[in-house]
Amino acid sequence: MKRILFSVLIFFCLYLAGCCSIPRVANYKQLYSIAKEEKKTKGKFSKSKIVLTKDFRENEVFNQDIALLKEKVERYISGHADLSEPTKSNLRELRVTEGATKEEVKLLLGEPDKVMKSDKEDIASEIWIYRTNKSSTFTIVFIPVFFGHEKYYLYFKDNLLTLIERYYLEQTFYASDSNMGLQRSNK
Repeated sequence: MKRILFSVLIFFCLYLAGCCSIPRVANYKQLYSIAKEEKKTKGKFSKSKIVLTKDFRENEVFNQDIALLKEKVERYISGHADLSEPTKSNLRELRVTEGATKEEVKLLLGEPDKVMKSDKEDIASEIWIYRTNKSSTFTIVFIPVFFGHEKYYLYFKDNLLTLIERYYLEQTFYASDSNMGLQRSNK
């Protein structure tokens, strides 16, 4: 009997976790390969902040890695004299934008996790998928399903990046710290 109650409790918790998220798609004009994130340290008397440097996949990045990437970018720029000034600026800022070539995207973001050929040639001939390390829960007909990873889809047509999309789960409700009740998110 205890096992059954425990199983029902676990299923109910998973159900609640899964019901509170909705799959979403967001379009981006640019994607930074390196981002800094500030976090407050926990503690009642601490007002200090920690600055974390992460890549777009949510992996922690160290100063040596950033310096190495910037060195690769400078070598790439010096080896390609025909690059426009906006392209050079985007590369130096470690930013992928629409209009970037496949080679530039690989330089800044690395190899994609998956490459697909598109059957809609008017939109894109190739789609590159980059998966982040964020995993979430999503629901299919009230049954929570795990391993919903956030992904970036980069669409290429004729070797040029035409569209950047991020697929993620948006929480519709979240637990409040003050009263532990459910409140609607304002995202």
